[in-house]
Parts: sequence; C-alpha cells; structure tokens
Amino acid sequence: MQPQLRIRKALNRVEGLSQRQLQVFNLFGQGFSARQIAAHLEITEHTVKLHTSRVLEILGLESRLQAGLAAYMYFYGCSCGGVRTCLCSASGRFAED
Repeated sequence: MQPQLRIRKALNRVEGLSQRQLQVFNLFGQGFSARQIAAHLEITEHTVKLHTSRVLEILGLESRLQAGLAAYMYFYGCSCGGVRTCLCSASGRFAED
C-alpha cells in the first residue's frame, strides 16, 4: 500500500487509541523524539517505545515518520493549500478509498 493511502486510512483509526497513546501520537506530530516524549509525559523511554509500537499497530502505519505526518494532519490540519497530492479531501474528512 502506498504511504499516502496508509496515512489517510490511519486518520480514520485514531479514535481507537487510548488517551496516553493519543498524547504520544500528538507529540509525534510536534516532532518530539522518544526521549523528549518520555520527559514531557514523565514516563520512561521504554514505555514510550511500547506506546509507539501499539500506535503504529492500531493505525496500520510502518514508521514513526508516517505517524508524525498523520499526527500533524490530525491535530493541526493540512497546510498544503489543496495541492493535487494532498491527503485531505475537500470536505475535511479522510476517505477510506
């Protein structure tokens, strides 16, 4: 599956994340490292890595980079200006395709 489609589908699965997983996911979108997330949430880096693995599994993503892109789009919207390769649809919803 192409990364763009994978990310688009992931955006429809965010509701399946726990509150803590959602916090970790949000910090991905802000570009935080595992160490920074651990310090920010006052948890161990090992726990962050466990949350990271679970977030990737739930959302069907392959990497933290994909998770970071998906998180940025989910929490902060798409700032592409509607270019042809944009992952968002005109209605602001993310289609399953």
